Amino acid sequence: MVRFLVSFLFVASLASAQALPSDVCQSLKEERAKYPSDISSVCTNSNDANCPLGYILNTVAWKYRADGWGMSKKDYGYFVYSPAGPIASDILQRNNVMWDVFINSSQQAIVTCNQFVGTASRPFVAPVPYDNPPEPPPTDCEELKKENEELRKKNLELQRQLDNVTCKCTVIK
Repeated sequence: MVRFLVSFLFVASLASAQALPSDVCQSLKEERAKYPSDISSVCTNSNDANCPLGYILNTVAWKYRADGWGMSKKDYGYFVYSPAGPIASDILQRNNVMWDVFINSSQQAIVTCNQFVGTASRPFVAPVPYDNPPEPPPTDCEELKKENEELRKKNLELQRQLDNVTCKCTVIK
């Protein structure tokens, strides 16, 4: 029991000393702020290739790659794609240590900077450079209304064209 308690206290004190560095945390917040607060509006399902979480994590890890930052490989359960491949949707990793950097990554993905997880249990994934991150959706309501109106007009035009189509059928025996 004493051994367990000492181990627990050691891990607890290590966790409090292992907050995400402030510069990494700030970069993570800046990248996350480019997308809607409800991340599920752009991450429509598990393993969605267009979900920006993998790009957010890769961007931050790439920025701090010289310090050894990367991501955690995961290709089962809930994971996301990054330019480097499938990864955990909420983990940054360095020196065989993992940090859970998003609370509720499948819905809100709220940045947290003090969620030390512990020793890495999955392989390290090095970040890679990339040119085409997913575009953040427009947040301006007027822009969305305009896009919606254009789509409505196209839909009406297609419906008119469909109404004017006549079919001739020939029965072949």
